[in-house]
Amino acid sequence: MVRAERASRWAVALLLATLAWPVARASAQQGDALFAQVQQLVNAGNRIGARALADSALTVRTPGTMAYGEALYARAYASSDAGAAERDYLRVSIEYPFSPRAEDAMYMVGQFRQSRGDRAGARSQYERITREFPTGTHVARAAYWAGQLALEDGDLAAGCQLLFVASERVSRDDVELRNQVEYQRNRCMMPTSPASPPRDSVAADTTASSSPPRPPPSAEPAREYSVQVAAFARKRDAEALSSRLKARGFQVRVVGVRAPYRVRVGRYPTRDEAVAAQGRMKRSRVNGIVVEAEAR
Repeated sequence: MVRAERASRWAVALLLATLAWPVARASAQQGDALFAQVQQLVNAGNRIGARALADSALTVRTPGTMAYGEALYARAYASSDAGAAERDYLRVSIEYPFSPRAEDAMYMVGQFRQSRGDRAGARSQYERITREFPTGTHVARAAYWAGQLALEDGDLAAGCQLLFVASERVSRDDVELRNQVEYQRNRCMMPTSPASPPRDSVAADTTASSSPPRPPPSAEPAREYSVQVAAFARKRDAEALSSRLKARGFQVRVVGVRAPYRVRVGRYPTRDEAVAAQGRMKRSRVNGIVVEAEAR
């Protein structure tokens, strides 16, 4: 009798799981369809309509379900209020940790916090991504931002470790991010204090000075460096900034045949010269980062 009851319970549980699977798939597909509609409206400039669509979806969905989390994410994307968007993204990242949108939402919270000067809050979000989504979409960029913030706060050990994670996770195709990570990691390789060489090594250097100097590596002169001031999803935005910079006398160009479209200034034979140019640009209130220039 007991065995029969257990068998019956297992059968019911299996039946419920079987029935729930199509519902879960339909819910995920419904969420994807909602976000696609919201995204289209936002891209068309109709942010009010996009927000109304997301609000309407929230009224007919049950809080705590994946479908509700998708609608929250869509509303955050549609919002023109940074504070409201951040709150919705935060809710998705906390209340719906198993949602396919959780990592994206967490990264957006970090971006919002960083943009308003909450460095500690931004860093905590980025570090959370590296812990909870070690193979995720945003882990390389999150580790980069967390590492940069740590270095700027004087936390060299944590910063360098995070930048190492970024260098390990960054895609080979993401040249821009690889350049940014490499530039920040140079700070990890600098000696903390200059040390005087021992007497024997000084003598050896003096003796060696009579020998002919070694030629520089043949591959290095082929490299060029630029100062990248922005990257845009839309080419017209990149071209608009390029036009403004050209009017100010900068040797600027737009790089890329598809998004992101990068706005870069100059070509310099050494990183030092590019860094010097970066400094001059900063004094002119044009911020940028030094990157390895694309091939001619």
